[in-house]
Amino acid sequence: IHLLKNSNTFKSNFYKNFSIKINQKKYAIVGLGNYGDRYNNTRHNIGFNCIDELIALKRQTINSNSNSNSNSNSNSNLDSNNKNQSIFISESFGFCKNYEWTKFEFTKYSIIFSKPFTFMNLSGIAISQMLKTYSLPLSNLLVIYDEMDYEVGKIKLKSQGGANGHNGVQNIIDHLSTDKFARLKIGIDRPSDPAHKADYVLNKFNSQENLKLQKVLKERVPNYIDSFIIGGVQKAMNLNK
Repeated sequence: IHLLKNSNTFKSNFYKNFSIKINQKKYAIVGLGNYGDRYNNTRHNIGFNCIDELIALKRQTINSNSNSNSNSNSNSNLDSNNKNQSIFISESFGFCKNYEWTKFEFTKYSIIFSKPFTFMNLSGIAISQMLKTYSLPLSNLLVIYDEMDYEVGKIKLKSQGGANGHNGVQNIIDHLSTDKFARLKIGIDRPSDPAHKADYVLNKFNSQENLKLQKVLKERVPNYIDSFIIGGVQKAMNLNK
């Protein structure tokens, strides 16, 4: 009888968890950049910086809610009203051949934060593999990357569009055979001499630029991600200024 009771409990929990998994909406937030210490905190790696900050903020929010005995351990804006509340289940992380990932699972959704290993110009290889692995619809993908046409501190979400000279984005378009995916563009400004473009994107931000970027990384980017998950890209685009 004891074994049967445990068996029934196991079955109950199994089917409950299985039901949650089936009903979860899955999202992938991918930051573009070049892997390796020499590229850390360079202009071209702003996408990686965003992913690191988003993961840190997600952990901080979950731990804070857990310590305050909250019943809803979700991210800041995601629990702003009852219909969007989602209880935290687990965090996991790992490495694939072409990317690293950190996944946060909640009762209503799961988010995969990822950084490709492929180097910037081959980002499409990692993203196409990820979409297949997790059976993710293109509408639930958001890519974060640097934009030289925007001044440092400017940020804008677009639902689709061309690469505008960005080789990493062009590679994604080539591998997905479409440009219809959400992208969050972070301004890094242009060099005074266009001939130095290649060197410029591999330079680090100066102290004044880093101050501007702090609010972008810690407040504006997370707000865009929350809005994207709650209401989709069109709703999140309302945050554009």
